[in-house]
Parts: sequence; C-alpha cells; structure tokens
Amino acid sequence: MEALLSLNVTFVDYPLLIRLNPNVPFRTRGNAALCLRIDIDDDLENKVKQTVLKIIEEGAELTFKNTNPGIVFYEGKIIPDKLRKFSKKAIRDIVIVDKAIKTAKAVGAEIHTFKNKRGIIGALAAVGTLLEDDHTYELITYRTPENYGKPRAIDVASVKKMNLATSPNTFCNLDDERILITPHGPDPILYGVRGNSAEIVYKAHRMITSLEPIERWLIFRTNQGTDMHLQFLPSISRVRPYLSVILNGEVSSKPKTIPGGHVIIQIKDHTGKIDCAAYEPTGKFREVVKSLIPGDQIRVYGGVRPASSLHPITINLEKLEILKLAPLIVKFNPKCPECGKRMTSA
Repeated sequence: MEALLSLNVTFVDYPLLIRLNPNVPFRTRGNAALCLRIDIDDDLENKVKQTVLKIIEEGAELTFKNTNPGIVFYEGKIIPDKLRKFSKKAIRDIVIVDKAIKTAKAVGAEIHTFKNKRGIIGALAAVGTLLEDDHTYELITYRTPENYGKPRAIDVASVKKMNLATSPNTFCNLDDERILITPHGPDPILYGVRGNSAEIVYKAHRMITSLEPIERWLIFRTNQGTDMHLQFLPSISRVRPYLSVILNGEVSSKPKTIPGGHVIIQIKDHTGKIDCAAYEPTGKFREVVKSLIPGDQIRVYGGVRPASSLHPITINLEKLEILKLAPLIVKFNPKCPECGKRMTSA
C-alpha cells in the first residue's frame, strides 16, 4: 500500500480480502486472496506493475512448499460476467490452473505466475469479486519483523472487554475463554478484528492493548462471515467432495459420539443418506447436535469431506437450522402423594 501511495495512485475501494473455498485440499492456511482497485494515469501503468512484481518477488517466501503466489492485472471499469462466474466458482468449488489461465486470456487480464502457478486462481477470483451485497470488514495489525515466530503478546482482558463493548457488531473474537483474533503460525499478523463496519473494527482495535509493537494496521473489506462459500443443493444426491453446501434433511439415526468427542448424525432425503459431523472444539454447538432425534427436520451448512478408508463422505458442520422437531413423548410413573418418589408396579 505504501509503495503504491508513493506513486500517487488513487484507491477507489478498501483493499479486498477474499476467502476462497475452505475445503480445497491444496488450500493455503488462510486460503485468501487480495485485490487492490486503483485509479491511475496511463503513464503510471508500467511503474505500478513493476512495483507490485518487485514487492512479491522480494517478499514472498518462495522456498516454502505451499507458497505459490500469483499476480493478476486487469484494466477496466466493468468486471465481465465470465470473470464474475469464475470468482463464484473459486469461492464455492474446485478450480484448476488451466481454467484460470483460459479465463484470464478470455477477459484480457495479465497474469504472472510463480512455481506451480496455483496462486493465479485466487488472484483472478479476487479481481472478479465485487462484494456489492453482503460484506464485512477486518482490521489486521502487523508485527515488527523481530517478533515473527514468537508467541503473540496482547492483553487478554482488553480483548474480553472489547468483545463485550462491540459484539455482535464484531464477531469471532472469543470462543468461551479462548482468544480467536490471534493466528498461531509464524506469519507477520498480530491480530485481526472482524466486524460489520470499518468504524466498529477501528473502535475495537483501539480498545485492545498490545504488549508488543504494532508495525502497521490496515482495514480490508471482505466476504468473511457472509456464507458466500455456501451453495444450496436440492438433494443429498447432488453432494460432491470439497463443496460447501446448504442441505435440508431428516435426522435418520440417533447422534453418536466417536473417539475424540466428535458427534456424528445422519440425515436423509428421498435420494439418500449422508453423515454430518460436529467436532469437539465446537463446544456448545456439539451439544445441540447431540440433542437431535430421528425425525427432526434440519438444514445443515458445511464443507463436504471426501470418503476414506475410515469414514464415509461427511458434511463437516459449520451450523445448522431446526426446521421442524419430531414429537418426543416420555412416559413416567406417577409420584407417590406421600413421599414424592416415582411409584412402581406392585
């Protein structure tokens, strides 16, 4: 951002942070792409491109196995439908590199690839995502280089206070007592606050006490928390591995808890059955899943895990909606009017 600002470019939007399909087997850890929309004079075009390419070439950790950056330059005020459709598919489904290259060529986008070229999938998808409807914001703070790889130091009490003051207009701050705003890898991010407006994430940031220096911070407009990655499927028979789906079904068996504390339920419709899993870290949500009974009508949301030698194809639950509960009748013997205990047959 600083390098481009030094060239006197005009930013026409917040930087976009676009989360792609979270179920892709070759995803990066964050599985996200960035898009910067700028307005420039024609004589600056080559300078801008050279600046961006130099920053990526010098800053990318290309020795890391899964670091495969891609850069896309697209010039125009209108995003073609072909590019929008590509972006939608990249957020919801599997896209291969050849498809990205063909789409870029068809819409006149300039691409630059590194290593296995996979990075251009996300880069092109970010260019084609306009976030015209639902969107959120994230303020990300960055560490000073000497702290990369060290434990992150922020005041936990200040995060809890911030959450009380700004939730639900900020979200994903805490899970019970566990802090969610800090990543766990050696990357340069200290913390990120997500919310419904730029103003609220800035307010939240101001309430957090950092115990280490913050080099810089930046607000992104993003598709996080919008369910953009989910698509409604009319039947279980349409489910495929690695999709993110919304699906209606009837609970067909009692929930079962497997080693590790994970809870499995099975749902059915007129085309078949499929397992759904709520994992141990989901806490209270897992308890809700355990309370379901056969006959309950529910709508499930989640990513599709492919079958393996250990388990069938499964929907990893992100959330669920109760559509209709089945009747549950429990019979008890009457209480004794004298002692209050349940009576038994003579």
